Amino acid sequence: MKWSVALGMMILMFMFCTAACADIHTVTLKGRFLTDSESAVAGYRHDLGATADFQCRDRAGNEWNMMEIASLDGFEVLGASMRIYASEVEGKNRYLVWRALDKEMRSYPMRSSGGKFIHEGWNLFDVTSLFNAWLVEREPVCGFSLSCVGGKKGHQAIMDSEIHYSVTFRTSEQLPLFPYDRVNETEVLDNAFSLLEEENVFLRHYDETADSLTTALYPLGVPYYFGGHNEDKILQIFYPLQESNYFKPYRKYLCGFDCAGYTNWCLRSAGVAEHPDLDSILARGDDSFFLDRNHPETWPYFLLQGDIITVCHGYDHVMIYVGTLRTMGFTEEDAGDAAAFMDYPIVIHCGSNPFYYERYAEYLKKAGNRSVTPTDGGVTVSILMTDLSNAPKEKDSVWGTKYGYFIVGGTPLLVFPLKDCTECAWYGVIQ
Repeated sequence: MKWSVALGMMILMFMFCTAACADIHTVTLKGRFLTDSESAVAGYRHDLGATADFQCRDRAGNEWNMMEIASLDGFEVLGASMRIYASEVEGKNRYLVWRALDKEMRSYPMRSSGGKFIHEGWNLFDVTSLFNAWLVEREPVCGFSLSCVGGKKGHQAIMDSEIHYSVTFRTSEQLPLFPYDRVNETEVLDNAFSLLEEENVFLRHYDETADSLTTALYPLGVPYYFGGHNEDKILQIFYPLQESNYFKPYRKYLCGFDCAGYTNWCLRSAGVAEHPDLDSILARGDDSFFLDRNHPETWPYFLLQGDIITVCHGYDHVMIYVGTLRTMGFTEEDAGDAAAFMDYPIVIHCGSNPFYYERYAEYLKKAGNRSVTPTDGGVTVSILMTDLSNAPKEKDSVWGTKYGYFIVGGTPLLVFPLKDCTECAWYGVIQ
């Protein structure tokens, strides 16, 4: 019996080590719709061809060809996405990446990559099967056709001619780091991390990995305040203008941001247009089928840092996708309790967090403001998981909610459970 247990443990360790040795990388590629103008039109009885450029660069500036990378041992496409920007859309119709094209742009058999609605603004397609055809099956394919499904006369989408692809892959051979293998500094993320508390390990890792000089603007972090959208009022005392289960009109609270107030401040302060209201984003959720709530570990195969994720779990909530523990520069050794979940999605948001309650309860006590109710959350880094079952630690809040969390570098990493979410939606922003 002991020998069988030992053998089983050895097999599990071997499987873990084999998986750990297979590096995960993400590269971005450029492509174009086949048009002579700066815009491309697809619509009723008007298919549109497109191509991809397989050249990419690593973080040192060296050039690579994806076809060469695909020939390495253990190469596997984990996920691939296509981002296109539509300036105008007439009619609500599904568009389908439905046939592959050879070098002469002639049709080549290929299963569909799946259809989706195209909306004004950024759109995200799952094109994993297309890149599998190119890179793994080695079919003589170098393009595809985008077609309007079930459209009517006059229905069309006018898009920028430039296409942005991202491909996440695994190989057992060692490669240098590519730009999106680690978090990159952007003004949006600088703003987002600046509202965490001092000594937060995720702020420190962002600075070190992205070569940023971001510092905490508020020593205890920015508290959550229902309806809070104004930075000038942070830490001032108010009666809330809106009511929730926690925020009552007859109690006083410290002002801060709510979830949308926070994300829009991060965008606006970086000169980026604010995102739509959360109901409007969730209305696009039919196109976010790649966000499988039962398998959040696959989300990083399609997302890029700065993407907006909106969910409904009793109420609407919005978060900024940052990457993974690995892309933030953590190793299995310094990831602490979360070492087994290095490639799960990490988000930053202003939401519920029981540690903020304790922190600001002490702050208010020292300030002599005992009549002010401590906040129930604030700007927080969370890991997206299906439920709390993998969280090694639990914490009960004074408002009755149980939280699961990991400890990473002395900082709690709260689990955001997706099983409670009835809707999930992606939204892309221009950065």
